[in-house]
Amino acid sequence: MPAPEEMYKMRIVYTVPGMEAVTVHRDLVYRTAGQTELKMDVYCPADMREGPRAPVVMLVHGGPTGTPSSPKDWGIFVSYGELLSASGLVAVTFNHRFYSPSHLHEAASDVAHAIDYVRGNADSLHVDKDRVGVWAFSGGGVFLSLPLRDLPEFVRCLVSYYAVLDIQVPPPRKRKAKSVKKPARNSLLCFTSRRTP
Repeated sequence: MPAPEEMYKMRIVYTVPGMEAVTVHRDLVYRTAGQTELKMDVYCPADMREGPRAPVVMLVHGGPTGTPSSPKDWGIFVSYGELLSASGLVAVTFNHRFYSPSHLHEAASDVAHAIDYVRGNADSLHVDKDRVGVWAFSGGGVFLSLPLRDLPEFVRCLVSYYAVLDIQVPPPRKRKAKSVKKPARNSLLCFTSRRTP
């Protein structure tokens, strides 16, 4: 088994035609939070200059990551960015601040800012701001709760890839039997699969 730091460099196994021609705009700052610059990479098909705008897929990494890191540079996200772009879509990988459960709200705000940044810069990024997909991995699944609840019209696809969809703090197994209460619903974490009036 490879060392953990080597696992982050591992790429997906297969390739598709066109992956070698993908254009990548690296380290775009989409938000500054205190002293931290939050960055994204945008993967575009080679022929994006002309014609209709492409749909965009936001790749949301999991967490908690434990410390500030750069998941957008991990092999899996580089691979998926290239694969999606070779398939005619724009892919966005970005870092957010889900370092621990106590950073959940900051990270959710970062995810929303990343989507807003891409939609607000749709012309320069050559994307269709009204065709956004959100693909969440692992602990990033909790960030699907807002699009699931609000169902914004610009979100056309949600993908949950081995994702956690609900987090309770503290986890249920750590509560004392005498003090078990129904957890207060946090608007960030609860979700629904249908529109509400």
